Amino acid sequence: MFYLTSYIIITLQDGRRLRVRPYSVKWKRSVENLCDTCEITLPLHPYLYTTKSNASSRECLIRVDDPVSVSLGYNDNNSVRFIGFVAAVNYSDRLVLQCEGYYHLIKRGNKDKSWKSVSLKKLLEYLTAGTGITLSKSIPDEQLGMVTLQNASMDKVFKMLNDNYQCVAYFKGKELYCGPSYFPDRTATQVKKLRIGWNVKSGEVKNQPLAEVVNIVLKTTDDKGKTTKTKPSGTVVKADSKKEYKIKSTLSANYRKELMKRLHDEENAKSLKQADVTCFLEPQLELGEVVEVIDQRYPERNGRFFVAAIDGEFGESGGSQKLTLKYYGD
Repeated sequence: MFYLTSYIIITLQDGRRLRVRPYSVKWKRSVENLCDTCEITLPLHPYLYTTKSNASSRECLIRVDDPVSVSLGYNDNNSVRFIGFVAAVNYSDRLVLQCEGYYHLIKRGNKDKSWKSVSLKKLLEYLTAGTGITLSKSIPDEQLGMVTLQNASMDKVFKMLNDNYQCVAYFKGKELYCGPSYFPDRTATQVKKLRIGWNVKSGEVKNQPLAEVVNIVLKTTDDKGKTTKTKPSGTVVKADSKKEYKIKSTLSANYRKELMKRLHDEENAKSLKQADVTCFLEPQLELGEVVEVIDQRYPERNGRFFVAAIDGEFGESGGSQKLTLKYYGD
């Protein structure tokens, strides 16, 4: 028999570690959003108390910026679903904690600095210094050239990385990834399996009809104004149209190859398999992780997908993970 269990720890400002038992937990994570979120609903007591100086005033034991770790599962076999910090404390009939992931630590600061030439890794090290955020080993060691930050918010910095270098960025817990591909780890030997009708509660895989085919062209302009266009290599399906993306000329051939694959898949998504499924709390999944979807009734729908978004719930009605899956290949 399976029963839901949780292990949620909030570290208070005085250093005490407080374990809380929730009514419910909801969390959202996506490769298209730097800020993971989590909502924890608790009873008012014993976390809300009356102040000694004013009997009509109440204070909460839990404060904004307190670190939070949320592990959920079955039969005390819990897995980490969210780590971050309390962003807001609300209460009426119940106490509701709005939490944010590690982007919470850097999103409020503006930056002023310039480099004649800087690598992507060095820039990210500067942005995350002193926060405890770790950088993914999959971040490419790419030279960005000249970069100037002038009273730039973190949102503007990552928008610049996307506009000029087509970088995507997301967190896996406290680890930050930034680079050309949503699924950088192609070395994984074990792929978790999602079986329709077994560990998948609901959802389906759609075989999309062939839609308009779009070819990707990368356009670069160097310091002397010379423009170079990188087109798809090898055998190319005749395209109905093409789309150009501007990038800096400092980027390597390997980076451009990964980038072109991602952009091609995004532009031609309507011609690829798509999957939106809801599974139980197991298997525990990470953003960017590749999973194998198996449909025994309709094997033509089988394929590998990477996890693009996780929308989880935990409470009286049970535990589930709603997954947005992007096609990775058969």
